[in-house]
Amino acid sequence: MSRARSGWVFKSLLMGNFMTVHSVLVRREALEKTGYFDERLSSHEDWDMWLRLSFHFPFLFLPGVVAVYNVAPDGLWLGTRVEAEGEGCTRVIEKALQMLAESPASAELKRTARARVALAYASTWAKELAVLQAHPNIARHNWAQRYVSRWVCKQALTAPSPISIARELCGQVKSVIPHRGLRARWWIGKMLAEIWAEIARSLAGSEARKQDAAQAATYAVAQLPSYIMQVALARIIVQGVLSRFNARLATFKTSGAKPSRALARAIQAKRRTRNG
Repeated sequence: MSRARSGWVFKSLLMGNFMTVHSVLVRREALEKTGYFDERLSSHEDWDMWLRLSFHFPFLFLPGVVAVYNVAPDGLWLGTRVEAEGEGCTRVIEKALQMLAESPASAELKRTARARVALAYASTWAKELAVLQAHPNIARHNWAQRYVSRWVCKQALTAPSPISIARELCGQVKSVIPHRGLRARWWIGKMLAEIWAEIARSLAGSEARKQDAAQAATYAVAQLPSYIMQVALARIIVQGVLSRFNARLATFKTSGAKPSRALARAIQAKRRTRNG
């Protein structure tokens, strides 16, 4: 990582922990003011300490590798239940929010921080939609787009017809978020575009799903035309078109049917390209 947040990062840390305990240097006087690890917490002790430190002191990010972090698949962290993980995050966030003074700005920040935890650890799709409906303004955040996209992809990619399921789920997302006004429509479009883009990228790895991947990529571009500038999505669309063309060509060869004029011209052009 060559870039990261510096300065007063308390608000950013409320939206997720982006520090590892072996990559931070802290002055002793800072720890003496804010306190050390809270041993009453069963998890996320480091995040709790970063929040306290960042509330009182600025942070400075320096690029460069300082440690190697290995995640063991059978380790304690990955083996933690989602419910327990959510409870641990909630305790840390609620403790940090107590440091904020009462004000309209603080009230909005508290709502957003609590909504993020609820969205990240929703146990069902219905609860995920309920959080979006209760806090529609969070749709503008990248983390909200990421969590909703994760849910949709999880359900769509395990279904026999991923495009149909994704279309249905995206319709549900759109129905619970009011999209009155240009800015609101842009944010919901961004969320849906990211969902379709992630589905396209996931399907593109399968030869049998290239056409579905191209359809998903096309939906992403339809939601937000600027996504066509993403090289990976543009490539997926082209590969899907070629896959469809090759499938039609193989069908004509197998059946012996006479192709249409347009297809015949395309076949001749392809042959000339190969011979040339």
